[in-house]
Amino acid sequence: MPHSATVAVFPQFKEWLSHRFSSIHFAPRIANHDMAARMLARSEIDLALVTRHPKVQIDEDFRVFRSADIATERLVIVEPPDTPRHTALPLHISHPLTYIGQIWQVCRCELPVTEEIPHGMAAYIRAHCLAGPARGVLPETLVEADIASGRLVVRQEQKELAYAVSLFCAPGASRRAKQVWTITAENSPPDAG
Repeated sequence: MPHSATVAVFPQFKEWLSHRFSSIHFAPRIANHDMAARMLARSEIDLALVTRHPKVQIDEDFRVFRSADIATERLVIVEPPDTPRHTALPLHISHPLTYIGQIWQVCRCELPVTEEIPHGMAAYIRAHCLAGPARGVLPETLVEADIASGRLVVRQEQKELAYAVSLFCAPGASRRAKQVWTITAENSPPDAG
């Protein structure tokens, strides 16, 4: 799964599954989009949580598998409270080689920016925004508590920055993993987004 899914999406999904299986154990691994695709295609992992956006192509290895959507997430643009609208600030974004970074590149909006600074992990973007003054493009679940407490505010919302988090199952997955995928595909997990 991508690192950003570890914050709210995976914990809520795991909680939902625990009510359907008497005992379930996961050994999560963090992987970028293309690495997860290769590992899934080779059955090196049983299941993969993957971000998917209608305007950003997913890795070809995922196309042979059916997906089961488990959540809707969205990117939000955050900044320190009381930042004047026209003030140019550094904008911290996910690296363009990451899937979330690609979503931003395709669906970006105009902002007053002094420079764009790419990062490999969303947690770094959050840290820079909290240390301020800076703006950042982040998964909403990663900064929900910061927004609720007033440490960060959402600058503007963009509908196009919403994306799905989907579950994929490897061809050589364990029987239990295939059951997890089937239950997920047949039932709607609570949306983490």
